[in-house]
Amino acid sequence: MWKRRGFNPHLSFAAFENDNIVAFTFNGVGNFNGQKIGFEVTRELNYFFQANDEIRNDKKKVETPCIIDKIDIEKYPSVSDFWDFYPSWQNSFEAISRASEDFITLGAFVDNKLVGYCVFEPSSGDVTQIAVDKPFRRQGFGSLLLHEAVKFNKIAKTKLLNADVSCSSIVEFLKSKNIEISGKQFEMIKKI
Repeated sequence: MWKRRGFNPHLSFAAFENDNIVAFTFNGVGNFNGQKIGFEVTRELNYFFQANDEIRNDKKKVETPCIIDKIDIEKYPSVSDFWDFYPSWQNSFEAISRASEDFITLGAFVDNKLVGYCVFEPSSGDVTQIAVDKPFRRQGFGSLLLHEAVKFNKIAKTKLLNADVSCSSIVEFLKSKNIEISGKQFEMIKKI
C-alpha cells in the first residue's frame, strides 16, 4: 500500500511528547494530471463496501457474447476514453505501476475489442479502477468484471475507494450492487 501511494519517509513527520508519538503524517510524491504533487497518504475516508458473497452472487446475464481475460493495462492506453472522471491519485496508473505485481487487471472483450476493464488488488479487496466503454454500458459488462475480479479477493470485504460521488454513472452502478457510500473525502489542493 505504501509503495503504491508513493510513500517517502524523508517527507513524513511525527510529533513527540516525551518519547511517545502523539501525531504523525505520512507523505508521498508523484505525478497527477501532469503535475508533480505531494500527498498525505494516511487517510482514506471515501469507502464503498460490499461483502464478497453478495457480489459473487450478483452475476448479471450479459446478452452480447463476451470474453473476460487478464490484460496488461499498459497495452490499452485508450481506456481513459471509458472514464467519466479521472481516478484519484492513489488509483492512478502511476500509483498502480509502482506496485503492479499486487494487481490483476481484467478486460471484457466483444469481437476482440476491449469494451471494459477492472483493476483489482486481491490483498486489500480494492477495486482500483473499473470502467466500461459508453456504448456498452448497462449490458452487464461492469457487473461481470466485478463478479470475476472478486473471485481473486483474499479478504472478506471488497471496496472501491475515492470514487467521484458527483459522477452519476458510477454511483448508480454501485447502488445497483447494493454498495453504499460510507464516507466522503475532501481533497485539498494547494499550488506551491
